[in-house]
Amino acid sequence: MSRTPKGLDILIAAGDRSFGSAVVDAVETNTEAASAECVESVADTLTRAQTTDGVVVDDQFVEPVTVVDQLTSEQGLPVVVLTEPSESGETVARAIEAGARNVFPRVTAGAQYELVVDCITRASGEPSPADRRHKQAYGHERKYEEMFEMAGDGIIVHHPETGEVVDANRRVADLLGYDREAFLEQPLSEFQASAAGVDGQQARQMVRESARKGRQEFEWPLSSADGSTVWVRARHEVGEVGGERRVVASLHDITEQKRREREYEQIFDGVNDAIAVFDPETGEMLEVNNSYHQMFGYDEFERLRELGIDGLSVTEEGYTGERGVRLIREVAETGESRTVEWQGETREGERLWLEATLAPAEIGGEQRVLSIQRDITERRELERTYQDIFEGVSDGLVIHDPETGEILEVNDRYCELTGYDRAELLEESIEIIVPSDPEYTFEDAITRIRRAREEGPQLFEFRTEKKTGETFVGEIHLTTVELRGTERVLASVRDVTERKRREREYEQIFDGVNDAIAVFDPETGEIVEVNKPYCEMVGYDDIERIREMGIGGLSADSERYTGERGRKLIRQVSETGGPETVEWRAETAGGDRIWLEVTLSPATIRGEERVLSIQRDITERKRRKREFEQIFDGVNDAIVVWDPDTLAVLDANEAYLEMLGYESLDALREQGVPGLSVTEEGYTETQAREIHQRVAETGDPETVEWQGETRAGERIWLEVKVTRAVIGGEQRTVSIQRNITERKQRERAIRALQDATERLQSAQTPDEVATIAVEAASDALDLSMSVCWVHESDPDRLQPVAATDAAHEAGLVSELSPERHEYTVFRSGELAEYSPGGHRTDDPLETSVLLPLGEHGLVAAGTQEQTEADSAALDVAKALADHVRTALDRVERAQAVRESERRFRMIAERIDEVIYLAEPDFSDVLYVNPAYEDIWGQPVEALYSDATAFVEAVDERDRERFRSEFETMLAEIEDGNPRESYEFEYRIRQPGGEVRWVHATGYVIELSGGTQRFVGIVEDITKRKRREQRLEVFNRVLRHNLRNQIDVIRSRAEVLADQRADDHADRIIAAVDELAEIGTRARRTDRIMSMNERATAVDLAETLEKAIGNLCPERADVSVNTKVSGDPFLRTNGQAVQIAVESALENALEHAGSAIEVAVEEAPDGYTLIVDDDGPGIPEDDLVPIEVGTETNLRHGRGLGLWQLRWSVDRINGELSFDTTDGTTVRITIPDQSGSDRPG
Repeated sequence: MSRTPKGLDILIAAGDRSFGSAVVDAVETNTEAASAECVESVADTLTRAQTTDGVVVDDQFVEPVTVVDQLTSEQGLPVVVLTEPSESGETVARAIEAGARNVFPRVTAGAQYELVVDCITRASGEPSPADRRHKQAYGHERKYEEMFEMAGDGIIVHHPETGEVVDANRRVADLLGYDREAFLEQPLSEFQASAAGVDGQQARQMVRESARKGRQEFEWPLSSADGSTVWVRARHEVGEVGGERRVVASLHDITEQKRREREYEQIFDGVNDAIAVFDPETGEMLEVNNSYHQMFGYDEFERLRELGIDGLSVTEEGYTGERGVRLIREVAETGESRTVEWQGETREGERLWLEATLAPAEIGGEQRVLSIQRDITERRELERTYQDIFEGVSDGLVIHDPETGEILEVNDRYCELTGYDRAELLEESIEIIVPSDPEYTFEDAITRIRRAREEGPQLFEFRTEKKTGETFVGEIHLTTVELRGTERVLASVRDVTERKRREREYEQIFDGVNDAIAVFDPETGEIVEVNKPYCEMVGYDDIERIREMGIGGLSADSERYTGERGRKLIRQVSETGGPETVEWRAETAGGDRIWLEVTLSPATIRGEERVLSIQRDITERKRRKREFEQIFDGVNDAIVVWDPDTLAVLDANEAYLEMLGYESLDALREQGVPGLSVTEEGYTETQAREIHQRVAETGDPETVEWQGETRAGERIWLEVKVTRAVIGGEQRTVSIQRNITERKQRERAIRALQDATERLQSAQTPDEVATIAVEAASDALDLSMSVCWVHESDPDRLQPVAATDAAHEAGLVSELSPERHEYTVFRSGELAEYSPGGHRTDDPLETSVLLPLGEHGLVAAGTQEQTEADSAALDVAKALADHVRTALDRVERAQAVRESERRFRMIAERIDEVIYLAEPDFSDVLYVNPAYEDIWGQPVEALYSDATAFVEAVDERDRERFRSEFETMLAEIEDGNPRESYEFEYRIRQPGGEVRWVHATGYVIELSGGTQRFVGIVEDITKRKRREQRLEVFNRVLRHNLRNQIDVIRSRAEVLADQRADDHADRIIAAVDELAEIGTRARRTDRIMSMNERATAVDLAETLEKAIGNLCPERADVSVNTKVSGDPFLRTNGQAVQIAVESALENALEHAGSAIEVAVEEAPDGYTLIVDDDGPGIPEDDLVPIEVGTETNLRHGRGLGLWQLRWSVDRINGELSFDTTDGTTVRITIPDQSGSDRPG
């Protein structure tokens, strides 16, 4: 153990640094024999205790009882415990049990620490842990007494078996109002509160249970000396006291707490507010009152607990259980109450707005959070309504503090007026919007706000400055209001800048216009103001004189145009708010009587309600009206005057009465619009009223077509122009009618022609055309009986093919013979109008129109009434006849085409080749004959379903080539540049596996109207291909075998020639050579027949040079001279040209005497090759078959050579000629095929 120069080392284990430092100062200041050090952790305490003399442990230290036990039992150090005086006796009892030497109050008084140091000094003098324990036992009783009496709570020591009181501190006696000694003499049952239902037996049982089980805690009622009940919270601990096992009970007075709890319970269920108690740790609902049950509609508390915050809240709006628990914990941790708005949901699904006040509370000794909830749904609705109104009004609104004028709230409209954001205005003084203008000051604004509070509403104009620095004049209305229980001043602000401008303009206009204006007071009817034109109109200069005379004095007729009537009109206009125009009779200062048109309208002038009267002198107009009335009945147009509101006929001129066949206006009025109109066609009174009212309101004239009906029942078409007019001072509408029946008939005829034209375009048969013709003729000419005749089997008669129902009913449908007038008109070809009765007595028609249809026939239309067709309708009928004739021509052509197609199909279906018709892009096959099924082995329906189905049958060996050529063809057709024709040769494989060769030829054709089609012919060439194959094999075998055998014969003959002297062997050799030459030419012939026909670039000079170089060395005795003109390049079949040149040279070399001339000359379409030799010339018999193209007797090799020449020239589409007059001259014309590499 280490000692300082001062003596003892004492360790202070404090719960917080400031208290520990204060204890250190108290120890070192008040004692000379000790020094102290403060530590704050258990580890530091146990480590430092090894070199210290004693430890003072603060009860706020971490696990103070555990630290005391370790210090005393393990290290044997003296320990003093500091505890709060208000702490329960539990801490004291546990500290003593752990080995603490003394318990002192948790204070920093210096005198106390002299005792603390003294205790430790006495204890630290013991030499060994055993001695220390002995000393502990020695001083235990005194320390126990000191602690026993210093405890803040009452302490009772019980006998563990009997439960009787062994000892008690003074705090217990004081708590129950006993003298301590008297209390200790009482039996346990004496101070049990029997009034609370407990007795001594229960108390003893509790003590025995504590002795058996250990620590117990409970609430218990005790009886005081005066008989009142004292509630305590008792904690029973088992320990040794004076060497005896005892039950130590610490008693904490909770009487006041219990009283508050009883009051809480009474209040809890007695208040109207809904209350809920929550556990601050879990957020669990522990208790609710009746009001809470009623508010949410749940009777069972367990159901409420089960639902919890989450189930009773509108979670989708963010009012979740998690958020609620977080609020509860915040309130519990901070100890401060909090009020929030919350949205709940009742059992019925109704949503409530709640104002919840959360506050920390201790209930039954437990920390809880109390939630008092008020239903503010209605208040929220009112606030929302208030807010809607606040933001919805057109005026700017501002809420002011009535004393300071501070801006508390503004609506969006006020922000728009001032240009400030809401945040910039709130909590600001109104000085922010007061301009720098001595007429409008901050002090004046504050005065007006206060005046509104003291005197009542205020209305005034005030200039306001915007954020931009601009100003506007506002009409301010101040009133006091109560908002949320607080008096405020509401300012309604309306921008009247425009109104002020209009007032200035009004003043300028008032005296600047030419119209006379008078302003009246609407209450009294007095003249308030007049302008200069008014004074001039009535002839008075003095406004006072005008006011004095008033309405009555300025009016001309005292009976009709009186002051009383004038005032009544003024009041009426003011009350209704609508303008009114009347005619008025006035008298000027000079005595002249004038007519005025007076328009009265309400107006606000300088803030006052007035009636404005604009007066125009219409004396001249009235005169013109009288003249109008004279004209009204003098014009030819039919005119009617209407009341636009009732649509009553007020007047009509003679022309109108005559047009409709009525003799009087009264008879016309009785009919009204329904009796004068064809209502069943939609020309109703409702429609007419809409037109007249629209014209009356807008003043814009309207022109409409209307179908009327005369008194005799005849329907007529009218063009009606409706205009607004003031007649007799009243608003009227005037309609001017013109009869347009003939025009409508012409329009109907034109429409009939248009309709017929469209229908004729789609007609397919002559009968259909005829039916359209009679219907259109009847409509166009308005003649109900119509018949159409056409030529059929008998060329001298016309047969009826179509007629209207009326014509059938009248018996007019019969054939026309040449003797009939109608037949004569048909032959003339000219339209005719005539009366059938003049030609035939049995014909019921009075009027008829005949329309010849060229060579096709005739259309006639007529009626049994005597009438005359309109000339325009006749023109339409003539055009109709032309269209019908054209349609009949088209139908006949179409029939001819269909007949041609029918014959074509009959032919196509009887031939072996496949014939088909398709769209150019092969999207659809329009026709294919049955031969397709024979060649392809597939039904034609497959090709109709898929136009390219035939491609799938192409043999794999040819498919890729064919597809490429087929797609190239489609691309050329799509690009609009197709060839004249296309040819394909390929193999197909039928479904049964048989392979067939086909040769296809196709080409694009263009039909009338620009439509294109693709026509194809496919021939089965399987037999031909097989025959060619056999010939080819035979040719190759023959040539091969012939060449081999000739070689054998020649070699054998040469041996014989060497052995014999006669010429037999030489003859054999000569014959063999000739056969070999025939074989060579046969191979060349095969080359010619099998060569391709593609054109390439050919240099004739080079070709000629090579041929001469290869052939001429065989005849060294013959000279060959060449002459080439120009640069003979061209495009042609180079292989065929080479064979032709070689064949011509071979013939010349074989028969030339001594010279050959070869020339190349330019020709119009290419070049001409000329080979001339001086031989005997080719016999005529050899040339004839070459020139005519047939061979009947091929007897020698020369003939075959000439045929090779013929075939090679044919291959290049050239010309070949021979001249044998002097030797032989061969001329070969070689065309230039430049510009096309395509065969065919």
